[in-house]
Amino acid sequence: MRVRHDAIFVSSVLFTIAFLCLIPPMWSNAQVGRDKAALAEMDAGWLLYVRLLGVFGVTSLAVIFVVLIVIWMGYVKRVRWTWFVMFIIVWVWAFPSLVLPYLGVPRMLNLAELRRLLNAAGWNSEGTSVLARNIVEQFLIFSLMLIALILPIKSFFKPGNQRQTNQA
Repeated sequence: MRVRHDAIFVSSVLFTIAFLCLIPPMWSNAQVGRDKAALAEMDAGWLLYVRLLGVFGVTSLAVIFVVLIVIWMGYVKRVRWTWFVMFIIVWVWAFPSLVLPYLGVPRMLNLAELRRLLNAAGWNSEGTSVLARNIVEQFLIFSLMLIALILPIKSFFKPGNQRQTNQA
């Protein structure tokens, strides 16, 4: 078995890492609402939120598994439509769920807040908030997806470099 080190293979590995990093938080979202005693104590608004979060977790896991199949069955074979599928997944599913919620707070970071975000990324774990760590993780995962999306553009769209998708 020969391992290729071309842009599409590297992009496939980056996409795989990014989507595998999303499985644990989406799994925990899917598990929300399993405790019947806790659900009985919630008011209607929180109950609806918990149910929607659980549904979002389950559907996100389904999207992740479909994406992994698309990556390793078609994307690595340079099938052009798989790049468009990945483009749609990154911009229609990943961007609104990973990045967009954190863009709603338009303000500039001062030096202390920037230090807290860098600490949240793992340089120093003392004094970091969970929200800051989540922001850093989500932006890093989305950045990894963007790099994986942009890296093989020439391989997919250069004439003569694509596989035939309608082979008989």
